[in-house]
Amino acid sequence: MKISANYGEFRLVPEGTLVLKIVEVNFIPKGKPKSVEVNFEDPTGAKLRNNYTIEDPRGMFALTLLNKFATQNEPEEFDPSDMVGQAVLCEVVHNTGNKPKDDGTFPVFANIKKVLDHSDGGDAVNEVIEDAIALDEEDGFELLDDEDDDELPF
Repeated sequence: MKISANYGEFRLVPEGTLVLKIVEVNFIPKGKPKSVEVNFEDPTGAKLRNNYTIEDPRGMFALTLLNKFATQNEPEEFDPSDMVGQAVLCEVVHNTGNKPKDDGTFPVFANIKKVLDHSDGGDAVNEVIEDAIALDEEDGFELLDDEDDDELPF
């Protein structure tokens, strides 16, 4: 039996300030996890995955901050699975890999540089960005277009 190798159309999450929805959280390995894999999706369906090593204080700190923004809660203990379905405003950057692919080109990865806030979409997105610009204009935050004021598609 042959199986079709239909990979679908891959879309890289664009660079910039945008809303990402948390669509899945996995514990790796399952029994006694050493890291938490969080899968995000942008409004167009492009996907991004971040891994947080919970044995490393920096990884645990980043995961704790993500949970704080996603759930708008700051408990002493939390279940990362509670973040599924929540949306966060993030600054996404592109980084070029250092190992060439078979065709000689280098892969480009989308990474979350900063999680800025929880997001409900709509006008709240622009308000958060405007507040961030007022706090620190040198970080290069960009306002979203007026068409982004509509409710998010997810």
